[in-house]
Amino acid sequence: MWLGWLWVWAGSLRAQESVWISLAGEEAAAARRAALAQQRFNVEWGTLGLRFGGGLEVEANDNVRSEVRDEKEDLIFRPRVNINGVWRVSDRNSLNLGLGVGYVTYLKGTEPDNLVITPGSDLDFDVWIGDFEINLHSRFTYSQDATADPTASGVGTLNRFVNVSGTRVRWDLYDLVLAFNYDHLTYVATMPEFSYMSHVSELGAFSAALRLAPDFFAGLQVGAGMTDFDEPVFRDNVHVAGGPFIQWVVSDYTRVRLAAGYTTYFNQALGTNRPASTLSSFFFDLRAQNRLTEFLTHTLSAGNQVLSGVGDSTFELLYVRYEAVWRLFEKTGLTTSFSYEFASSTSARFEGLERFGVGLSLHRGITPRLVASLSYQGYFRMGDDEDQEYVQNRLVLSLSYTF
Repeated sequence: MWLGWLWVWAGSLRAQESVWISLAGEEAAAARRAALAQQRFNVEWGTLGLRFGGGLEVEANDNVRSEVRDEKEDLIFRPRVNINGVWRVSDRNSLNLGLGVGYVTYLKGTEPDNLVITPGSDLDFDVWIGDFEINLHSRFTYSQDATADPTASGVGTLNRFVNVSGTRVRWDLYDLVLAFNYDHLTYVATMPEFSYMSHVSELGAFSAALRLAPDFFAGLQVGAGMTDFDEPVFRDNVHVAGGPFIQWVVSDYTRVRLAAGYTTYFNQALGTNRPASTLSSFFFDLRAQNRLTEFLTHTLSAGNQVLSGVGDSTFELLYVRYEAVWRLFEKTGLTTSFSYEFASSTSARFEGLERFGVGLSLHRGITPRLVASLSYQGYFRMGDDEDQEYVQNRLVLSLSYTF
């Protein structure tokens, strides 16, 4: 377990750019590979295994565009199909595929219908050579939901294609783990009004982790990168970052990860009115997971990071998120969540925005292959004045079927 966790630290990418790990994408890919290793496939041909699935989401949303006023409601349908596969080249080397394709349609036409490639879609190749683990990967998504950005309002759809392709190399000497990664990130905003957000980034990072106890690692990570925007709206930049991290498997039921450091962005001049500038910020990321009882597992995460937004080249985000997964009955579970986000603009577009989120999801296995869930997600944003405040409520019915 701890080796897989340490691998996440050696991976990549986005938020705090070169050294801030894309935990969602990395952990989703790791979870998918673990699931593939245990599940039965629909199609098996020698060492190749494929599994197919599909589903449908129906969402009622009372403020599709996160508007401050004149909110528009709609009923949204999201059918999807997905495929997961693995080709076991040898006992230790494998080619893994995850692909989800769906369609989003709005009953009242408040937003344009869209094709989507779901997050977690990827193609990666794992190779072991002695003590070296090498991963070649391409992770891609085509999505439209803009609610992940707490600074965005008046935006219901932000169509963008994101691809992260690169390699990770880890050298495991047991008491010392060295890792290097390089990634090329392509972000393409396919809607003309957001084309100024399109950019490419070259990102690299190195980390060294020392085993101080059987289940306790401490180390340093450093990284650098450069970003080039397609249009002269946001500044091209170069950044460097680094800091220490620890990772501790406290017991079979509890694990903790903490990273902190400092990052500096060197922003290039843009025209005569926007001279070159430097932005420096402290960052940290805390994640703790605990299985309290057989029926309850909960996770706490908190952090501070610099991100790119819809209306800002960069903004600083402080966040706290809590999630509890309850096993109510053999086939029935409940997930509750809470989040707090505070965003401050690095370009003085706004002084500070606060957003609270609450979530509740009830899910049940109808048959061994069919799972149904009913979820609620609410967002409540407050700002310096009333023109920055909004409320959004989302109720989602989901059906997932595995063939």
